[in-house]
Amino acid sequence: MSEVKKISKNSLMSYVARASDLVVGVVTMSIIARFLSIEFFGNYMLVMTCGWILSTIVNMGTEQIIVREISREKDEASSFLVNGIFVNFLLFSICIAIYSLSIPFLKLERVIIFALYLNFLSEAMKAFLRVIISVFIAYEKMGYDALLTFLARVIVLISTIAIVYFKLDFIYLFVSCVAGSGAGLLLGLIILLKKFVVPKIEIQFGRLKYIFIESFPVGINIISQQFYFYIGVYVVKMLENEAAVAFFQGPNKLVTLFQIIPIALLAAFQPLMSRLAVSNTSSNKFEFVYQKSFKFLFIISFPASVLGMVLAHKIILLVFGEGFKDAVISFRILIWAVNFIFLDVLLTFVLTSINKQRLLILGNVMCVLTNTILSIIFVKKYGYVGAAWAALISYGVVFVIDFYFVTKNLQCTPLKQGILQPVISSLIAGFVLYSFNGFNIVFLFLCGIITYFGLIWTFKTFTLEERQLFRSIFIRT
Repeated sequence: MSEVKKISKNSLMSYVARASDLVVGVVTMSIIARFLSIEFFGNYMLVMTCGWILSTIVNMGTEQIIVREISREKDEASSFLVNGIFVNFLLFSICIAIYSLSIPFLKLERVIIFALYLNFLSEAMKAFLRVIISVFIAYEKMGYDALLTFLARVIVLISTIAIVYFKLDFIYLFVSCVAGSGAGLLLGLIILLKKFVVPKIEIQFGRLKYIFIESFPVGINIISQQFYFYIGVYVVKMLENEAAVAFFQGPNKLVTLFQIIPIALLAAFQPLMSRLAVSNTSSNKFEFVYQKSFKFLFIISFPASVLGMVLAHKIILLVFGEGFKDAVISFRILIWAVNFIFLDVLLTFVLTSINKQRLLILGNVMCVLTNTILSIIFVKKYGYVGAAWAALISYGVVFVIDFYFVTKNLQCTPLKQGILQPVISSLIAGFVLYSFNGFNIVFLFLCGIITYFGLIWTFKTFTLEERQLFRSIFIRT
């Protein structure tokens, strides 16, 4: 199978996985937002945020390192898998011990504490599953990722619908998360054993040390990401109330879900990029993949921000309901972060592929500090809207720093071509949508997409080489 055909097939499977994650996640969140009161939805988002942060600590970047290493040495798949999972288990044990010791000082209701434990279990199982899926990705078999992601999400969605229909207690929402994660992990283990490798349970101190040292900078990067994604939640919780948490975190979560799109695209490219990064004869190919990926991600992300801002009121009412109309302003601010989020995912992949993941730490630490300081200052003065501005600025800070490091190491910049046309096309499409804002959101969305892509094609945004690449991908797929 040719490299183009393999990447196009895996990209399709990766998009199926991430699309199901995005769509089912948004639908589930929409159902829960309508089922719970605004104050209880604020508590729900607080519990989920704690779980997402724990999952990030447990994973600690091992998934990316295992994909990179197995892509280069498939004979070592069993060793990297077993020791990677063991690293995750040790981190999970430490996190649970710290949380258990801190419970008396948190002053939380019993139901919230129980919900946190259930959610921690669910997120830990997801982290273990991601290590198993990293083997599938390294072997460039993304279809299994799509299957497992879809299964877990659908189980959670069906369970949520049942909970709402029978009007069960708040805690059952987290029982459904455990059921979905557990089913995904079980099926992932079965596929791993039958189709790929039967792991030899052998803990190697040298391999554990290598995985931890290599994944630590990536883990710090991802943990910092989670903190600057969600630090505003804790600041708003301290300085405002549960309703304000909901009005900030609802739109914030909706925006951060969009990082699924670049992750889906780049997951298919990561094995190839990892091999090109260590090849003495492929430096130009690596730079080519980086520059084209940057351009295509910008072509997707900028119009998403423009169209999202124009349709903000309709989107918020569609996803969260009439009670969340005060969240429209924070969504209009946060939607511009999509540009930074999309492109920084690419920058993270590039630095990890060239074994420069340690450089990620500076950008993310600066981002966390920026978000924390600005959140405290802005929330005191502007409430949850201030938290949205603080988040947007911090996303921009980490992008600028990571972009500097990538440009310095690759000695190339992707900003020379293909940027102006998407900006002009997006603004025209946004003006068209604003002029017809009274129509149905589905009609407006389709109208905006058609107008935008028609304009970028008219403005010859894509070079002849890129058109030929698209043609080869679609014909072969």
